[in-house]
Amino acid sequence: MISDTVEKMFKTISRHIAPSGMPSPVLWGDEATVRDRLREGINTLEFARRTYHFVYPFPPDSVVEFFRLNYGPMTRAFGSLDAKGKEQLRTELENLWALHNKSEGNTTIVDAEYLEVIAIRGSVLHKTGSSVSYRAELLADRIEEGANALASFAEGLSEEE
Repeated sequence: MISDTVEKMFKTISRHIAPSGMPSPVLWGDEATVRDRLREGINTLEFARRTYHFVYPFPPDSVVEFFRLNYGPMTRAFGSLDAKGKEQLRTELENLWALHNKSEGNTTIVDAEYLEVIAIRGSVLHKTGSSVSYRAELLADRIEEGANALASFAEGLSEEE
């Protein structure tokens, strides 16, 4: 799910920006967290550690610039910082990519481990006894909640409204 290099990149970014209140995306690389997040409606959950090979035809400083321009979380991070913060973040990220670079010269090759997760959904019994997917059951429940809320709202309206 999240590679160790990408995890380090997220951690570097997070040191420079205010917390968003969202759970950290790097937790998708933790088996216990993934098990907890996918505990409902999953029959089979398999994990494998894999390696992703980042290969760029330019040096680490250009990799950082590429991510700054094309990778949403990094674009937002740079956009939220003043000039000094941007320069500090850029320096830290360039050092991160350079430290892990297995190439020399004008290319960047970084091997990054990630957690592959294969989850196979189960099924649940619907109130009528027929088998439907867990996701469909959740969707049906949300639609029912919405319909009930709309009905309650409508009851409070006058004829003029």
